[in-house]
Amino acid sequence: MENNEEWFIDKIIHIIKMGEMMNLNLINVDSVSIRSEANVITAVCFRNTQLENIHASNSPEKLTKDFMTTLMVTSSGMLTEWLIMRENLLIKMPKLYNYILTIYENYNVKNWNKGGSKTEKTKKTVTFIGDITETKYFNRLNTTLHDYLKSNSPSFIEKVLICCKKGITYSDTDYLEDFSLDIPINQEAAVISEFCFANSIPEGWYDLEDPLNDIAMKELMIESSDRVAEWLTMKDTLLEEGLEGLYEEVIILLTETFELTERN
Repeated sequence: MENNEEWFIDKIIHIIKMGEMMNLNLINVDSVSIRSEANVITAVCFRNTQLENIHASNSPEKLTKDFMTTLMVTSSGMLTEWLIMRENLLIKMPKLYNYILTIYENYNVKNWNKGGSKTEKTKKTVTFIGDITETKYFNRLNTTLHDYLKSNSPSFIEKVLICCKKGITYSDTDYLEDFSLDIPINQEAAVISEFCFANSIPEGWYDLEDPLNDIAMKELMIESSDRVAEWLTMKDTLLEEGLEGLYEEVIILLTETFELTERN
């Protein structure tokens, strides 16, 4: 974790110490499902942030667009550190990464429901009204994502494509399949935070007096975690297939869609 910030390393050390107190043995840790990983990431980077101020019944804080802008800066900063750790440990010490996930899941999110998006069987190719669907670029993006993302649900692919469509400001530019665009990891984290966290909040929740009661918070965490699981599945699949350029092209398009340039 030599590339992580000290404050984040301290947080991970604290988690490991919790594992020792819980008598969890690193040697006996099994591999962790991607949904369990998503639960932990959602809890660390979204649930256990300023969002708790909204959830607290005696808090004067309201769920507003301005609040979410500030929260996404915090969440993307935390997620940046997590992604750096994930990339490093999955290569060098996957057992330790699974250990960290197991500790936090048992301590904080053990009772979270696991999403059922993978049960969707119907393949659906997204179609849109408008000339954007007639471009070579979008047609290739649409086809390639459907061809490779067999482990993702059709509804997730549709969400990604709809967001990508909004970010397309050119017509026949090909995405870059053969080399990395070297997207900064904080830009990736900002996009994931916006797509998986902020966009999981229904519009009707904003400015309500008590938008995040216990039931609503649980629903939000399940939806957010489901999106994170789908996102990690997409990322891992595209990178394993040698399509890093395509993955980073999605990041670029969603950066435009969510207007995140200034944040980065």
